Order: sequence, then structure tokens, then C-alpha cells
Amino acid sequence: MIKFPQAPKYGDKVFLICTSSPILPEEIEKCKQIVENLGFYPVVGKSLSQNIGGYMAGSADIRINDLHEAFSNPEIKAIFCVKGGFSSSQLLDKIDYELIKKNPKLFVGYSDVTNLNITFNQKCGLGTYHGPMIRSNMLYDFNEFTKKSFLFAINQKNREKWKLENPNSKKLNLLNKNNFIEIEIKREKEVIEKERIAKEKEKEKEKERERENKKKEKKNKEQIKKEIKSKFREIQGELIGGNLSLLVTTLGTDYEIDTKDKILFIEEIEEEISRIDRMMTHLKLSGKFDDCRAVLFGNFDGCENTYDPNYTLDDFLNNFFKDFKKPVITGIECGHKKPDLVTLPLGAECTINIDKNFDNIKIYFKK
Repeated sequence: MIKFPQAPKYGDKVFLICTSSPILPEEIEKCKQIVENLGFYPVVGKSLSQNIGGYMAGSADIRINDLHEAFSNPEIKAIFCVKGGFSSSQLLDKIDYELIKKNPKLFVGYSDVTNLNITFNQKCGLGTYHGPMIRSNMLYDFNEFTKKSFLFAINQKNREKWKLENPNSKKLNLLNKNNFIEIEIKREKEVIEKERIAKEKEKEKEKERERENKKKEKKNKEQIKKEIKSKFREIQGELIGGNLSLLVTTLGTDYEIDTKDKILFIEEIEEEISRIDRMMTHLKLSGKFDDCRAVLFGNFDGCENTYDPNYTLDDFLNNFFKDFKKPVITGIECGHKKPDLVTLPLGAECTINIDKNFDNIKIYFKK
């Protein structure tokens, strides 16, 4: 069972870590100040002052030591990733997962942190947050919406349900709406046929049992309609996912994403449509779309098609999911696009409600 640790309180110690790429030396104090402005006491990991090759915040050992220190220190109440980038997957086979399992802490990060979120979910039962990072989202672009979404999500009490809110109340879109209409029509026909058969059987029964049979038939009809509604208008599952490029890097390893009966979230930044096609196909061939209950898409900022600008990301997604019989929802303002960023609770129970016309979509979470 996934558990979400309590959010840090005013004055609590929060550990700052670079699990991936480095930051500039002059940004360290600025990052500390941001955390102080949030009401927490920053504890700076050694990784913040390290740089190897321009893309690693120190050796894997330095970053692992930071991570283990953060989880093992009882005074630390939360761990905030400072930046994404590259190389966090170097840590996967070095992490002491039992340590983390025994000392759960609130953990926030996304982008290159994707595979840490997934392994913490799957190996430690630790709920994490796909949310803003100190250097990437708070230093220069920490607007009111992103801040509110972040603080609201981490402070939400366990077992309390809340609704996903996009900036400016932006609507969500059911990409494969036509598939659902076809499914609904087919199932409505099934209901009618079941009702017809039931009525024929009813006529054959003795009169003294007619009233009882009608009651049973009414109950069966309501149950059938309830099943249709639950299967196609309300979908539930554990939320999991993150950056597309990272999701495919662990396929075939002990750290690959498990989408069985889950709701898969995907976002990306500055990748060619052709490369997105390749990665999505990799996920498909690995059975990840067959296993999941629904797919949610966040931002795909800067994802263009230099081969043919007329064939857009929307064109690709519509073609890719044209025969997909599960909900594919786009329009979640979560990912690399700035300044707005919705914080998502990875590992939480996610419920998707779709209205009878397939136009009004609402998403709820419960930790």
C-alpha cells in the first residue's frame, strides 16, 4: 500500500538535493532563501556544490550519500529535488530501498527524477510528488498558481479527496472520444437485448411469480447500467508516470514502470515528434498501454516536427490512439512548460469522471 508522509510544518528541516544535474555555485544561497520563504529550514546536500562533466551533480556515490542521509536523519521532514537534467538513473541500483521504506519522507521532483519517483512508489510503497523543483521552478518562475497547487497537494490529508485544478480552469480533453461513443452505443444495445430476453422469460413464468420477477429484472437492469457507468464513465487506479524519455530507459530492468491497473501520466519536453513516436511505440510494445486503465497527458512543451511541421503532436496522438478503448486525456498543465505547474501525487488513488456526453472530465485524487 502506498503511503504519503506528512508535509513539513513551519520551521521543519527540509533537505535539498541534486539527484541529477548541477546548479551554479551562486544559486545555492538563492535556493536556500526560497525554502526559507516557504517557512522551512534548508539543509543543503553536498551534491549542490558538485559538478562532473557539466551534467552530473557529483559522483553517484555523493548523490547516494545525500539521499541516504536525507532519509535516515530523523530531523529531516521532507526532501526537495533542486533540479532535473540527466543521470539520476545512475542511482537506481545503489539505493538502500529498505532504508527508505523504514524512514519515509515527503519527496518532490520530476523530469529526470521520474525513475526515482517510480522506484520509491513500487519498491518502498512511498507516495511522491511530481511537483516543482527549487532551481527549475521556484528560483525564477514560481508563480502563485504553481505555489498554491504545490502547497495544497502536499498538505492534503490522507484519505481526503480533492479535484485536479488547471490554471484558469482550463478544460481537459478526451482524445479518443469517438471510441467511447462507439463503445457506449454497443453496450446500450447489449442492455436492450438483455432486457428483451428477460421480458420473454418473464412471460413464460407463472403469474404468481410475475411481480417478483419484475423486481429482479429492474434490479438487474440497474446493475447493468451501473456497470456501464463504472467501466466507461468512472475510472479508478493508482497514479504513476512522469517524463516519457525516462519511462522508456528502464524497460526490461528491475526498475521498469508497472502500469497494471494503474493510470499512466506522461509528459515531455523538446523532443522531435519522430522520437516521441519511437518512445511511445516502445511503451506500447512493452504492454504498458494494454496494462493501464487510462492515460493522462501533461505538457509536451517544445515538441515539434522538423520533418513536416503540418504533422503535429495532436495528429500523432490521434493516430496512435485511434483504436484505443481506454480513456486518453490531454490538457493537464503539468510538466516542463512554465510558469504554471500542477502538482500530482504519484501513488495516490486517481478517479476520472467523464460525463454522459464525454465533454466534461474531472479528475480526483486521494492519498
